[in-house]
Order: sequence, then structure tokens, then C-alpha cells
Amino acid sequence: MQVKILGPDGKPITDGMLIEGRTYNRTADLLDHFGVESGWEEGECYHKLTLGEPQEKQPMDLLGASVNAIRVSEHFWLHEFQCKGVNCGCNNAVKLHPELARRLQAMRTETGRPTLIRSGYRCWIHNRRQGSSADSQHPRGTAADIYILGMPLQEQYALADRYFPDGGVGTGASWGVHVDVRGVRARWSY
Repeated sequence: MQVKILGPDGKPITDGMLIEGRTYNRTADLLDHFGVESGWEEGECYHKLTLGEPQEKQPMDLLGASVNAIRVSEHFWLHEFQCKGVNCGCNNAVKLHPELARRLQAMRTETGRPTLIRSGYRCWIHNRRQGSSADSQHPRGTAADIYILGMPLQEQYALADRYFPDGGVGTGASWGVHVDVRGVRARWSY
């Protein structure tokens, strides 16, 4: 999955491949992977760019409004997929399977319409609170509930069926469509 780290001016600092979604605890690993030195000094996190002019002690907002403000495709950001649970203790953790991001981007490119990620990754606590099944794909980072703006739901269902032939597609909900990359075909209606 293509990832770009953007500088304060909005221009890419560097880009590369991200194999799995990284949570706050693993941000330093991600930055190191892209050549950004990071560390702690007097209890404050800093980042030192190793590309272009060195900049000392860049604040955490180097990555954007949140740690998960990382572009994972042309139209999607990692923070769109983070857990939206309240008081679940996961601190907006995120897992994102690269194939899910790739297929969602392909759908977005084909339709030319904004696609809302209503729910992506869910920690197990938030997933239980949503009433999801024990075999839910959301805690695995392989599922998303989406809504394509300006497209009738029946067309969204047909599009999802085409892009996820070997995954899950849940239809019949007023909020949009569930898609996942579980590796086996599964279809259901809410």
C-alpha cells in the first residue's frame, strides 16, 4: 500500500510501502522506515527530518492532525479507518489490510465520487458494543462499512459485489454497504 508522509507545507516528504496499519505505539517504527529520526527528549516526542534541510524537534503534528493522518491511497487516509469507539481504551487504534485499501481506492477511482468510511477497524470492545458477531472482520482490519456519496444504494451493492467477489458484502442497510477481504465469498442482508 502506498504511503506518503507530508510536510507542514502539504508536500510529500517521502513515500514508500506500508505493510500493515500502524498504531500510535508503532509510529516510531513507521517514521524510521521512511528515514525520519524520532525519539523522546524531556518527555516530548520529536522528529528530525533526514531529507532536505534538517529541522530540529518537529512536533507530532508533522504527520497531520493526528498520528494516523497518513495517506494510504490517492483518496483515503489511515485515520478514516481507525476505531471510532468511545471509552473503549484503544485510543483510536487502527489496522488496515492493504488489499482492502487497494480495492476501495479502485472503487473510488471508478465512481469518481467521495466514499465515506463509516466504520473500518474496530477494537474488540467497540465491536462487541456494536453487536457484531465474534467472527467479525472489523477487528482484523479487513472490513469497512462505506457509503458512496450521490450513488443509489442498489448501485453501491452491485459495485461492491463486483470488487469483492472473494470477500464479504453486506447489503440492505440504510447507511451503506459492508465490504471485506476475508478471502471467501460471503453475502448477507441486514
